[in-house]
Amino acid sequence: MPFWAAAAGSLFAVIVVKGMCGGLGQNSFNPALGGRAFLVAVCPVYVTRFLTAGTKLSVNVPVDAVSGSTPLHDMVMNTMPEATLMDMFLGNIGGCIGEVSALALLIGGAYLVARKCLLFMPKHDGGMESIMSEKKPNFIVRAAKKIGGYFRELKSEIKKVTWPTFKQVRNNTGIVITAIILIGVFVALLDFGFEFLVNTLLK
Repeated sequence: MPFWAAAAGSLFAVIVVKGMCGGLGQNSFNPALGGRAFLVAVCPVYVTRFLTAGTKLSVNVPVDAVSGSTPLHDMVMNTMPEATLMDMFLGNIGGCIGEVSALALLIGGAYLVARKCLLFMPKHDGGMESIMSEKKPNFIVRAAKKIGGYFRELKSEIKKVTWPTFKQVRNNTGIVITAIILIGVFVALLDFGFEFLVNTLLK
């Protein structure tokens, strides 16, 4: 996969899937899966063809990096991974970006703790559990609350309206129609009168 494709998928995951949904811990979808889905839609060839890390290509094509299945997949297939523990720790193995390097994950976790975005609380059984710091709801939740609030206020305002009875509607409609007719007749008489006056003067 070329670096520009990896960068595009990362930007989509961070800005659209995570940032626009409220930030850390507030995203409605998995950012990694969102970035991968974006790349599958934009450039599917780069994310649907895998080779084992270190494989030599038979064609003379410039390649920035080669991705493949992770050692966890090899373990599921009842075979031990060929990569050493140090390679798996540093990330010198095949797999998707963001999941193959234990060192990078530890650095990212330490950064979140340092920024107080990730807190640890004792559990009742003596263990520890991590919780995300309190943040505002994500974009979808905020939009849903605003739409719900709009309809609640609309319902409240409608209840304040005093609706006329059928008799009142009939009487008011008759008054309006009668007024329109009278005004139309008055304007027509004025038009005929001025027309007659102008023709008389010109003659």
